[in-house]
Amino acid sequence: GGHLGYIAATRRGACAGRVTRSQVAAAGGPKVEASQLAVACHRLSFERKFFVGLLRTLADMKFKPTTKLFCLAALCLVASFTPNARAFTYKEGDLLLTFRKTTFNDVEFNLGSVSNYLGLANGATLTVTNFRLSAVTSNFNNNLSGVFVSLLAVTAADNTLRRAWVTDTELTGARQDITGSKYSVIRQRVEGIGQAAVNYTLGSLTNEFVIGPSDSASYTYGASNGGVSPDQIPSLSGAVPFTIDNTIATTLRFFELKVSGVTPKPDAAQVGSFSIALNGVITFTAGSGGGGSAPSITSDPANVTVFAGGVATFSVGATGATGYQWQFNNANIAGAIGSTYNLTAHSTNAGGYRALVSNGSGSVTSAVATLTVNLPSAASLGSVSKPPGGPFQLKLTGTAAAYYEIQSNTNLNFTNWTTVAFITNSGGMTVFNDPSATNRPQTFYRAIAR
Repeated sequence: GGHLGYIAATRRGACAGRVTRSQVAAAGGPKVEASQLAVACHRLSFERKFFVGLLRTLADMKFKPTTKLFCLAALCLVASFTPNARAFTYKEGDLLLTFRKTTFNDVEFNLGSVSNYLGLANGATLTVTNFRLSAVTSNFNNNLSGVFVSLLAVTAADNTLRRAWVTDTELTGARQDITGSKYSVIRQRVEGIGQAAVNYTLGSLTNEFVIGPSDSASYTYGASNGGVSPDQIPSLSGAVPFTIDNTIATTLRFFELKVSGVTPKPDAAQVGSFSIALNGVITFTAGSGGGGSAPSITSDPANVTVFAGGVATFSVGATGATGYQWQFNNANIAGAIGSTYNLTAHSTNAGGYRALVSNGSGSVTSAVATLTVNLPSAASLGSVSKPPGGPFQLKLTGTAAAYYEIQSNTNLNFTNWTTVAFITNSGGMTVFNDPSATNRPQTFYRAIAR
């Protein structure tokens, strides 16, 4: 027991160090191969220290030489399997699944070869099960809302058909193949993320990779080009010419980007799409549509007319839908991913609203609903009163259901107006209180339609 414990401790110590990218650069090695060099150094360090531990242990044993020889052979047989054990593996062509959210750790999984999702019959579906969903939910405190998800894979640099597979947040529109230089940047980013996870988890017993976003081995760090471009993580710091991750719940198209030397570039092939539900269940649907049924809209959003400051609500009804994306004047609205969308109306957001409804087989767009924002008429203030023991009261008369801001000033110099209250004039006449209007020689009021 004591001798084997010494060996185990030696093994753990051997895996403690890591080779940094700066050390690789200083040695003159290619930057993109830093991860492979680190893996090799880990293995060499491990093997050297492990066998040194074996020899020391056997030297201390008080057995006959033949017994020692037998023990050495048995331990070497065990050791021949141990150095290659690791929690996270990665090779070119593997599909990486990543989850991230600000202030939380990143969570990464290797789903195996991307070929498992290629060549399937159009419309064929499968549920992604080879990742531990409980590790994801526990990391994000059992709430996946607002968690970004993406899937990535690349071929090796020497592969005859150089390709990259990436998700796309947009559910409509063509994507184009890429140049060789663009592929090289994508491959460097994706391979760096995968190999960093391998290097970091050597000797670990867990089967997933969870790490702080500021760590150099994290997806967030790699996707932001070493932390240089945190605002460009959704495009792998500009490596991919479109956004690859979106917040759950979402549907992401999955494209195969080939290297092309012609101009203009041909359209890229859509392999399929991944739908990620709010409970974390991931479903893959093969093809770009046609094998299954696209969703069907049963009720379009209705036009809304409301006074400024009021709440406007748009709703769309659909069957077979797994994803929603509301748009304002044909542009996506961040976070508007439900069947209903509410907003506070102002003159700046008057215009056309529609919903893009999708599932793994396609998408359909609703009719455009128009938001009209009316400015109420000017209000009048009067009937000043102060009940005994009560607050100062003022009556506002104006447009029914309009939204007004009440302001006060003590010297009528038309500056330094202070907001007293925001009120909705629900019945055309409203009485409001100003409890702060005490011990003042005079106070002036005005109402502003919002």
